[in-house]
Amino acid sequence: MDFKLDDIVDDWVASPPEVYFKFKQAVENPESSFKDFSVIIHSDPALSVRLLKIVNSPFYGFSSQIETVDHAMSIVGLDQLMEMILATTVMDSFKGIPKDVIKMEDFWMHGIACGLACQFIAKYRGETELDRFYVSGMLHDIGSLVIFKKAPAKAKLIMEKCLDSELSLAEIETEVLGFHHGQVGGALLKAWKLPARLIEVATYHHHPEKSEHYRVDAYVTHVADIIVRNMGMGFLGEPGGQSVDPALLREIGLSDGQVSLLERDIEDRIRDTMDMFLVSS
Repeated sequence: MDFKLDDIVDDWVASPPEVYFKFKQAVENPESSFKDFSVIIHSDPALSVRLLKIVNSPFYGFSSQIETVDHAMSIVGLDQLMEMILATTVMDSFKGIPKDVIKMEDFWMHGIACGLACQFIAKYRGETELDRFYVSGMLHDIGSLVIFKKAPAKAKLIMEKCLDSELSLAEIETEVLGFHHGQVGGALLKAWKLPARLIEVATYHHHPEKSEHYRVDAYVTHVADIIVRNMGMGFLGEPGGQSVDPALLREIGLSDGQVSLLERDIEDRIRDTMDMFLVSS
């Protein structure tokens, strides 16, 4: 069966992360109140639990316990909270992927580790919107989930070929499908009308030089992706072992020593962060 890029995302275009869009609409409405925001989040009990776990984690590092979603909103900020809602609700949009194709824990371990790496790199760079980089890293491979779900047999073939080839996963996907997971992810996020930054990063994380408006985000995600693959953090079919080009490190202002520190930081935080995002009740 042949697939076209637009067709392969159809099943999800009509089912965007509903709570995220309700919250986004409320934030963009000047007449909305904190009560409106609170009602939207509390409509999804699992999301409420997850968000409280996130804001009480080392991810934010608050000195005192935050016990309510309303308290979280008052100190985290609506934009940051919206990014976290997006990351957590997208996870729930993909279920039922055969385990013989991909273990979802492997997928999210890679995404979460990449998000952590992006966050650390952004911090080293002196960036202020760390959540922005975290979510870009966490969702950069969302197109792979679409391929796993829509074309599991071809996804298995692609991963098998990738292990026996010097070509990248994206190159083999293009050879087999006519497009790659970055393009699929970008098409889906665009159909969901998500921020242009997320669309560009998903589309060009393998070729950050092609990003027109968010090149820093794309380069940071590209380098983070290589680092966490080399660390063996999750598995999406593409083996590690690719060295990070020194020119790429210079592009994002990162030194070899900082890469080593980054790897230690990820190892220290990955399990707690996995538990933080994947809690379901």
